[in-house]
Amino acid sequence: MPKKLVSLFLAFCIFIVPCLLNAQEVGQAVGQAQMDAVVDVNGCLWMGGGFLFALFAIGAAYVIVPSPRAARLLGKSPEYVAAYTNTYIQKARSIQVTNSVIGCLGGVVLYVIVLTTIWTYE
Repeated sequence: MPKKLVSLFLAFCIFIVPCLLNAQEVGQAVGQAQMDAVVDVNGCLWMGGGFLFALFAIGAAYVIVPSPRAARLLGKSPEYVAAYTNTYIQKARSIQVTNSVIGCLGGVVLYVIVLTTIWTYE
């Protein structure tokens, strides 16, 4: 009985340990991708685009797919690359869209203020 129990425990460990290590690696990939996306995406550019081009910039923010630098993924496992790439794209696109919407709303507010000011002086 004890030999079977030890064998079962070892077999269990052989299958579980790689899964745990893979989960840890994927978690690191997700965290690193989010930090890199925040650093890489130029929020001011997207905000300015939203301010100047309104809905066109918001549409572009959805359509343009940001891609991570390939040098960051060299020597990484396929699971790491997949998790990093998916997270990077989602986070970068979120930043692009958010900043372009903020810029667009800022442009609309400025436009309303200018129109209100012009109408009050006429």
